[in-house]
Amino acid sequence: MATLSIRSLPDEDHKALRLRAARHGVSMEAEARAILHRALQEESPTEQEFAARVQEVQAWVARLPMRAALGGVDDFIAERRREAAAEEAARDRPQRP
Repeated sequence: MATLSIRSLPDEDHKALRLRAARHGVSMEAEARAILHRALQEESPTEQEFAARVQEVQAWVARLPMRAALGGVDDFIAERRREAAAEEAARDRPQRP
């Protein structure tokens, strides 16, 4: 088995590890091994899995009742942008005497 040394461990992390190990009735070393083991067993989702999850969330948001109300806000913002562009274009046109 390999050996691992951890340098510059913040004091608060050292204390938290010590307390956690005591709660579990094991040594700090055993607790650190258990934490690392659990962390390394967790699989990160693939890019495709992540994209699928994002699509699920977006579909869920689209079904929310308040989403229809937000469409009105989007329309208002688009209208205000058109008005601002028209005002800017009017300012840029030469004035007739």
